Amino acid sequence: QVMIIYQQSITLCDIILNQCQISYELNHSSTKRFAIQFDSLQIKDRKDSLIASKSPSSIELHIFQIDKYHKQFNIKFRKLDIKFVKSTWLVLSEIIEIVKKQKNQGHSTEILFNIDSISCLFQDDISLLMNVNLQHFLFQIKTSLDSSKINCQFGSISLNDLSTIHQLYTQRFCTNGLHLNYMKQDNHSEINLRMM
Repeated sequence: QVMIIYQQSITLCDIILNQCQISYELNHSSTKRFAIQFDSLQIKDRKDSLIASKSPSSIELHIFQIDKYHKQFNIKFRKLDIKFVKSTWLVLSEIIEIVKKQKNQGHSTEILFNIDSISCLFQDDISLLMNVNLQHFLFQIKTSLDSSKINCQFGSISLNDLSTIHQLYTQRFCTNGLHLNYMKQDNHSEINLRMM
């Protein structure tokens, strides 16, 4: 088991990895490959478990560095549970700031998430709000100094309302197959949404 304490500005989280395997490769073209595999992951603050992928699931993280200006991250989960509370939004916003900083320094970054199943629970300080379930979720983002591209695909999406009590029907949205593309080049932006 590996335990990492993450602190950025006011955010303090514990990251716990189980059955962790790490490998590092450097080939003749100076391309670096860093890989991590582990059976379960848990990110939590002092009160809640924010992000969890519990055994018997598995997680793979591959980092490729072609040179000091080009990085590629490939992340694969089988099943992921995320609880969206205030601390979760802080962690995600800080990750976005790190990506922005890389872009502003002229670095080219590509991030690919491939998740078989993801469950997102949204709640405020008092009550549960909604639960979103995604199947076969693929998320890809490419950033460079003058452009950004986002490609998002879902096998299925369902949204359930948890804010009401004693309702027989809580499902508010359900669809099979959704494809979203976003592109920004200089001052031009374009969004395409397509349902399968």
